[in-house]
Amino acid sequence: MNLKTAELIKLNALLEEKLSKFEQTEAALRESEERYQLAMAASREGLWDWTIGTSEVYYSSRFKEILGYEDHEFAHEFSAFESQLHPDDHDRVLAAVQAHLAGESPYDIEYRLSSKQGNYLWIRAKGQAIWDESGQPIRMAGSISDITESKQSSAQLHEMTQRLALATSAAKIGVWDYDTVENRLIWDEGMYRLYGINGDSFGGAYEAWKQGVHPDDIEAADADIQAAIAGEKDFHTEFRVVWPNGQVRFIEAHATTLRNEAGKAQRMIGVNWDITERKQMDIQLKNSLKELADVKFALDRSSILAITDSKGRITHVNDRFCDISEYSRAELIGKTHRLVNSGYHPPDFFQHMWQTISSGLVWQGEIKNLTKSGSYYWVHTTIVPILDESGLTLQYVAIRSDITDRKRAEADLLRANERLEAKVMERTKELEQQAHELVRSNEELGKFAYVASHDLQEPLRTISSFVELLVEEYGDRLDGEAHEYVEFIVDGANRMQQLIKDLLTFSRVGTRGQEFTTVDCEGVVKTVLHSLKLAMQESHAKVTYDALPVIEADESQMQQLFQNLIGNALKFRGKEPPHIHISVTQCKIETNSADGHLPYAQTWEFCVRDNGIGIDAEYFDQIFEIFQRLHSRRHYEGTGIGLAICRKIVERHGGRMWVESTPGEGTAFYFTLLSRLPANQIA
Repeated sequence: MNLKTAELIKLNALLEEKLSKFEQTEAALRESEERYQLAMAASREGLWDWTIGTSEVYYSSRFKEILGYEDHEFAHEFSAFESQLHPDDHDRVLAAVQAHLAGESPYDIEYRLSSKQGNYLWIRAKGQAIWDESGQPIRMAGSISDITESKQSSAQLHEMTQRLALATSAAKIGVWDYDTVENRLIWDEGMYRLYGINGDSFGGAYEAWKQGVHPDDIEAADADIQAAIAGEKDFHTEFRVVWPNGQVRFIEAHATTLRNEAGKAQRMIGVNWDITERKQMDIQLKNSLKELADVKFALDRSSILAITDSKGRITHVNDRFCDISEYSRAELIGKTHRLVNSGYHPPDFFQHMWQTISSGLVWQGEIKNLTKSGSYYWVHTTIVPILDESGLTLQYVAIRSDITDRKRAEADLLRANERLEAKVMERTKELEQQAHELVRSNEELGKFAYVASHDLQEPLRTISSFVELLVEEYGDRLDGEAHEYVEFIVDGANRMQQLIKDLLTFSRVGTRGQEFTTVDCEGVVKTVLHSLKLAMQESHAKVTYDALPVIEADESQMQQLFQNLIGNALKFRGKEPPHIHISVTQCKIETNSADGHLPYAQTWEFCVRDNGIGIDAEYFDQIFEIFQRLHSRRHYEGTGIGLAICRKIVERHGGRMWVESTPGEGTAFYFTLLSRLPANQIA
């Protein structure tokens, strides 16, 4: 064998060895592919393998099956996958892919893909990219799984959880879970609301629950829990909780105890809910029942009660009915109220009562009844018809109260009123007679004053005339003392004449006044100031006044009023020159009208104020009396009638007059005048 042949044999053996290894590798590869295909077929996930450079994607049969496609119905391209994405998920998914290819985050995402049937399926996708030596992504492979049912279940569970939370919140229910082994208590938000706290202030331990329970209830509530843990009874209890702000609430609690195979308690799952309103209603109901019992007791003790059937026959009476009527219960049952009829009321009285109650209406009235012994008594009666569901009368309930004493008192009062009215009428006649006599007396007095003034003035004129003649004829023969006597006579005659004039003026204020006309008070004051011009110049007086109103009045008497007041201020002046100011304000007063009502009338309140010598308060009333003087004639002239005339003028005009003064500081005379005086009040 030559060398070439030996090399060839050796090369052939090496080739066979290589071929044998290749066949073994090919068999292993085929077996691996078969296992891969088997794994892919058995997997519930759809696999995909994306060659990034060509956009070619391998989609496994399961991938297509998940979306409802056959193998030949789904193109092995990235665009086929992209076109199936839900519009709301499209950008989010592509952004997640790019973020993974850039190495920023793992690819694990949920999104929706359109199926062949047109509905969208919820998909969870996972993937992993492969990068080359330069860091460029070359492949990305992964899987998808259908999580639609899981998503729907989660949504339903979330919806049910929300509904449960809404229901427990609306019903004020709290849910709790107590791990008896670990002594750990878990509450939902409802429990925190029931106890008036929040999760941050609650440790969750069993002892923390005890802190919220009312001190008077904690022992019993704890005993119920321990009994439930021991298996002695179910847990169902009530207790009070005290909120941090001091408010007390009532809680009802139920729980189920979970045990291990040995029967030892492991957990308690329970609910609490607020029963405060129910408890309060229970308390109110108990109080109402007590009040009702008290009312029934009081009714039996104080009211006269009778119940009749629909025909008016008595079926029940209380003791008060028997006592006041003097009949026994046996004598009354089965009878009608005619048994106690006194005959006082006319027949139509009871006819109207029966028509009212038979119509289903309540009747009230006062009835005079007759006792068994023949005496009378009065009752205030309320009769209430009791109707069935169809509106038919079942019975009548009559509740009476004894008003005999009141009726007797009313009768006594009526008789007393009648006697009083008779006396009032008698006294009224006497007063009317006295008023008539007073009017006649005033008229006669006025006539007398007028006549007397004329008769008195005649001899005064005679005296004055003869004194003048005496002076003319014998003046030169009279000595100084005689002349002084003559002056006394003349002065006395003049003062007597002025006194008569003032007295005549006073008597004429209410009897011979002029008709009321529209009077401008400002014009009246100007006229008065003109007549007093000389006196004002002598005393250096200053008179000011506000804007004065226009009123309905007797103009001549208004001049008399202002002249007397301003004249007095000039007369009774102090060391300083007189300063007189007339002011006025408007106000309202009540005045009797012709129709008996009391409307408000517009009134002017005048004030004439000076800086004169003033008046002591003890003389405020005296100065308005006739002939009342506070100073001698040597110091101040006058008859003492001027202010009396002023007050009489003001009263004739429906007003009043008063004074305010301080000695040495001046005086203010106030008077009121109606702006419009009713015609029937004009004298």
